[in-house]
Amino acid sequence: MLMSLLRKVSWLFVLAIAISAITFPIVRAQTAAITNSQATDWFSANWITLLGLLGLTIGVIGVLLAIVFYYKPRKVKRPRYALSSLNLVSDFASRLDPLEINYAGERVENITVTKAAFWNDGSDTINGSDVPTADPISFGISDAFKILDSKLVYAKNPSNKINIAPVGQSAVNMNFEYLDKNDGAILQIVHTGKSSADIKIGGTIKGVGKPEAQVPEKWAERFLYIETFFLFLSTVLIVSKTAFEVGVYMVFLITVALAATAFFYLPRASKTRLPKGFEERLEAF
Repeated sequence: MLMSLLRKVSWLFVLAIAISAITFPIVRAQTAAITNSQATDWFSANWITLLGLLGLTIGVIGVLLAIVFYYKPRKVKRPRYALSSLNLVSDFASRLDPLEINYAGERVENITVTKAAFWNDGSDTINGSDVPTADPISFGISDAFKILDSKLVYAKNPSNKINIAPVGQSAVNMNFEYLDKNDGAILQIVHTGKSSADIKIGGTIKGVGKPEAQVPEKWAERFLYIETFFLFLSTVLIVSKTAFEVGVYMVFLITVALAATAFFYLPRASKTRLPKGFEERLEAF
C-alpha cells in the first residue's frame, strides 16, 4: 500500500509540475507587459493565476516536508500489535444436541485460532526492563471465553529471547530481553471466542504507554477518495473553463490533493505496515 501511494503521489507531483511548466510562460508573458498603472487591473483579472501558483508552492512544500519528516530518524519506542483470526467452530454444539465438540478432552462450543503479532515499530530499543512487572505485555481473552492453547510460532530475532507464559486460561504473557526496530514475534492462541475482538491486549511500556493496534488501511482509502474527488473537479473544470484557467485550477486542486495525502496519510503509513516476514505468517493458517 505504501509503495502504491508513493507512486500515486509521484505521478500527481509530475503532473502538477508539467501543468505549471505550461502555464508559467503565459503568466510570465503577461507580467512582462504590465505597467504600474495596470497593476491593480491585472491582479483583479489574474487572481486565479496567483491562487494556482500559491497552491503549487504550498503543495510542493507540503509534500517535501511530509517526506522529510516521515523518513527523518526519531528515537522513539513504538510498541505495535496486529491480530488475525480464523473461526473453526461456532455454536455448532448448541444447534445440534447430540453433537459434542472436544478440544484436548474439554467440551467447547467455539474454537478460534488467533495469531497475534507484537513488534517495535520505533527506532529506539525497547528493553525488557521497560515493561513493569505489575503490567506485563499480555494477550487476554474476554471473560465469557477461555484460552485452550498457546504457542510462539515466529520470532524474528532469536537474540531477543522472546518467550510466552500462560496465565491460567485467561491470558498469555510475553516477555523479552530487548526489541530493536521491527523486532518482534507472532504467537498463536487457540480460544473459545469467535473473533479477534475477543482478544484483549494489555501491558505498559515505560515512557510510552499501552501498545497500539495496527491502524486499518481504511485511512488510505479515505485519502485516496479525497484525492480522486479533487481530480474529478479538475475534469469538470475542463468542460466549464478556458484552457488557461483549466491549467491554473488543475495545478491548485492537484497540489491541494498532494498536500492532503502527504500530511494526513504518510505519517500514518508506518502504522499500516508489518515488519518484513510478519504479514505472510500472520495470515497463514
